Amino acid sequence: HKHPELIRRATDKMSQADAETFARAFVENELKEVVKVGSREALVPLKTIYETRQAQNTKLALPEPAEAVSQTVVFTRTVDGNAIIGPGSKVAVQLANDGTVVAFDYDWAELVQAGEEQAVLGLAAITERASALAGLNMAGAKVTTQRFECGYLDLGARRVASGGLLQAACAVHYRGEQPNGLVAGRVDLVPAAVAVRADAAWPEAQSLCVGGDVCKQSLLTPALPPPTNGN
Repeated sequence: HKHPELIRRATDKMSQADAETFARAFVENELKEVVKVGSREALVPLKTIYETRQAQNTKLALPEPAEAVSQTVVFTRTVDGNAIIGPGSKVAVQLANDGTVVAFDYDWAELVQAGEEQAVLGLAAITERASALAGLNMAGAKVTTQRFECGYLDLGARRVASGGLLQAACAVHYRGEQPNGLVAGRVDLVPAAVAVRADAAWPEAQSLCVGGDVCKQSLLTPALPPPTNGN
């Protein structure tokens, strides 16, 4: 880091509220032309990630106090109060300890109303779909569900095969323990709609289209702007 004077003790790290305030100001002022928040949308904080470091005295074998290096605030959005899940619709802003922005990244397409409604399954049917996918993807493991969140799925501009339509989905976070003790995590993006549109960038949706009974082919392929990184 070019400015070691900005390093703080980890116990004196920037508060989450202050980090969100600095990051939001940057997004709303400096990125407003590319991160456009519609009238029915809201920019909401998703998480704050703290970067810390710690050295150890090799002679005394004692650790030095942990230090706070930076913090990264990740924002997502809601539409009419409904969460957007998945890798898209995200803005990340990395801050030095004085609030200076040192890096940013965004994957944010401008959304428009598709003009159609998508009927959504009940929770029991969604859970049944999720269980079938978990059994397929984590076969042989002892699986426990860590988190379950639902909303509109944005696969992001990096998933170029996506048709660009946001569909109803639930992200199910699993912890799987194999018989040999190896532990792995996985997130399945489970389609929540009764009729799911085909999407070559969404494996879980494509798995429902094999028999042709559920899947509805999408004819819309709008272009999405590429993501941009800044340092």
